[in-house]
Amino acid sequence: MRNIFLFMLPMMLVCLPWLFASFAQNYIPGYLPEGAIARFGKGYPFDFQYAPDGTKLAVASTIGIWIYDTRAGGEELDLLTGHTYYVSRVIFSPDNKTLASICRWEDYTVRLWDGVTGAPKAILVGHTDEINTIVFSPDGNTLASATGNIRLWDGVTGESKATLTDHRGSVKVLAFSPDSSRLASGGADEVIRLWDVATGELLLTFAAHANSVNALMYSPDGERIASQGLDGNVCLWNAQTGEFLHLLSDRTKD
Repeated sequence: MRNIFLFMLPMMLVCLPWLFASFAQNYIPGYLPEGAIARFGKGYPFDFQYAPDGTKLAVASTIGIWIYDTRAGGEELDLLTGHTYYVSRVIFSPDNKTLASICRWEDYTVRLWDGVTGAPKAILVGHTDEINTIVFSPDGNTLASATGNIRLWDGVTGESKATLTDHRGSVKVLAFSPDSSRLASGGADEVIRLWDVATGELLLTFAAHANSVNALMYSPDGERIASQGLDGNVCLWNAQTGEFLHLLSDRTKD
């Protein structure tokens, strides 16, 4: 009996996650929390984002991308499918015209959809590992995606523009400057790198954290960059020179 159990245990461990995922795809709770208007999404949701004009909500899930009309009590407008595995992130272009999505696992593609009709526009192929994030530039002309390297794509057509390869490890976060001319990146190699978007040139590299860089953000005037690392610290940097300005949160004192 013990030998049979030991034989079956690995099979059970492999099968259980798939069973839970399948259950999640069809399970919808039969109640709404107090004050809620509608429940969005079916399957297990990984990400969601409003369209810039506020009329739609895109929900990335184990089934696909659900599109909802936020003005009509959450009316279901469409289900976008095409990724070969779970959709892990969605993001609208600033002009509302394009929706970008990634499947972090297995198919390693970025897909572009018409932001109005939901029709497929392009499949962006080139990454060979888990895609961690995607972000549109504020002017909508460039889409950036990150794995162990960074790829820049035309934000409208999906045409490949550049591949940025200087990071030594997984790239976790990306942030465009407000004028769309620069891209900041950070990840497992604990540094922040600044890139020229037009040329793909590496402009600056500076050590940022004692562990992975997990969040980046430009100030509205583009003069400063805030970063947060797995070390628990939040730091402020000069966006032009990389000079350290302030330690906003020091977890080493906890």
